[in-house]
Amino acid sequence: MQLILLRHGPAELRRTGLPDEHRALTRKGLVKTKKACAGLAKLIFADQSEQLSAGDVQLWSSPLLRARETADMLANQLNLSVEEHSFAASGDTDDLIHALSGVSDAMTIIISGHEPLLSEWSGDLCGCPLPFKKASAAAISYSKIKPESSKLLWFLQPGYLRKMRNWESK
Repeated sequence: MQLILLRHGPAELRRTGLPDEHRALTRKGLVKTKKACAGLAKLIFADQSEQLSAGDVQLWSSPLLRARETADMLANQLNLSVEEHSFAASGDTDDLIHALSGVSDAMTIIISGHEPLLSEWSGDLCGCPLPFKKASAAAISYSKIKPESSKLLWFLQPGYLRKMRNWESK
């Protein structure tokens, strides 16, 4: 199974009167994240000529607004729906592993989430706690048999993902 971790884009700053779960992407964050999601979509599915189906890919998100907005942008690029999972906000590795245990090995699971949770998951799963900037992504070859022996496939910061939206596959 391929597991792709995607950090949400740039969001509103914390402030009094704005609950954390209601912090949205900024106007600039929306633009940058949409471009990063376009690049991520091209990268993941460059070799697939057919339209994706729910049988190939699932897109999961934290229920917090900024992660959900990021997931929705990618969902629009890929014509997928988004499932919200509370563990993507709490960062519970055991809940993540439990959720992945019910998924086919042939699937690609994309999770839109938060820092420092994504760094912790990458550290727990493949021994490499990655420095996820906003709108960056990593792909992990996930092993259900021995989750901690999963392998990092790639890790890209948002500037590279934005550039990839113009990438031509051969």
